[in-house]
Amino acid sequence: MQIKILYFSGCPNWEMAAARVRTVLAELGRADVEVQAEDVHWASHLSSEWAGSPTVLLDGRDLFADRRPTPDLAVDGSRHPVLGRDACRIYVTETGFEASPSLEQLRTALAPALKKRHDIRRS
Repeated sequence: MQIKILYFSGCPNWEMAAARVRTVLAELGRADVEVQAEDVHWASHLSSEWAGSPTVLLDGRDLFADRRPTPDLAVDGSRHPVLGRDACRIYVTETGFEASPSLEQLRTALAPALKKRHDIRRS
């Protein structure tokens, strides 16, 4: 399992996202999972999953991507509008707009993936 947070340094919200991911992993008994952070300005290739800073990836997939295609905006064939590297992301949470996914959203997104991997390892 690989968790990576894509960010750019002009948008400090990635630090909150990383802290929340680590909190949820610890709650789920998986504090051993490494949370990587990657500044998109230093990346040689901008992931098609990039949706602004912070973008939380699980095994290379955006945990909070809008799964509906946006052909009018996504001219590169991805699910996201084409964004520059200097884009901040806003999340719609249970309490309103936030600069990071909420703890509850992260629990909901990560728990099934962790359980699935645990079940696979046991079989």
